[in-house]
Amino acid sequence: MVTNYAVLLAEGFEEIEAVTIIDVLRRADLPVTVLSVQPDLCVTGGHGIKVFADEFLGKVLTTEYSGVILPGGATGVDNLRKSELAKEFIFAHKESFIAAICAAPSLLAEWGLLQGVRATCYPSFRAALEAGNCRYMESEVVEDRNIITSRGPATAMAFALAIVNKMQNEQIARQTSEKMLV
Repeated sequence: MVTNYAVLLAEGFEEIEAVTIIDVLRRADLPVTVLSVQPDLCVTGGHGIKVFADEFLGKVLTTEYSGVILPGGATGVDNLRKSELAKEFIFAHKESFIAAICAAPSLLAEWGLLQGVRATCYPSFRAALEAGNCRYMESEVVEDRNIITSRGPATAMAFALAIVNKMQNEQIARQTSEKMLV
C-alpha cells in the first residue's frame, strides 16, 4: 500500500483546520490528497475562503489510503454527514487511521466509531460524543487506538503535529514544529 492520507472537504469546512493540517503534513513529507465530497473541486469554507481539492471523492472511492482526516466546521461536518460517499469512504478506512477536529468527532460518534474511545471535540458537540458512548476529555488533542481528535481552530497546529508524530515519529514532528517556530 502506498502511504497517502486523505483530507475530506465539504462546503462549509473550517478553513484554519483544513489548511493547517494539509500544510503541516506536507512539510513533514506526508503525502496528502485533498478530496472534495462534491464533484466541483472548488470547495468554499465556512468563512468564504475557496480551496481547490486534488480530486473528487467519487473518483477515488475504492482507493486505499493510510488514513482519513476530517476538518471541522459545523456546516462542513453537516455536509459530510449528508454525503453517502463520505460515509462509505470513512467506513472503508475505519481500521486504518482516522483524525477528526472540531465538530467532526461528533460525526464519528454518531456513526458509532467512537464507542469506548477517549476523544475530544469543540465544546458545543460534547453531548454528541457522550451520546456516542465515547469517553469525552477536555484536552487539546486526544489519541486513542487508531483515532486522533482535537477541539477546534486554536488546536489545529497541535492536532496536525500529533498526526505527524503518529504517522512518522516524534523526531520528525519535533523538527517540523521547530522549523515553523511552534
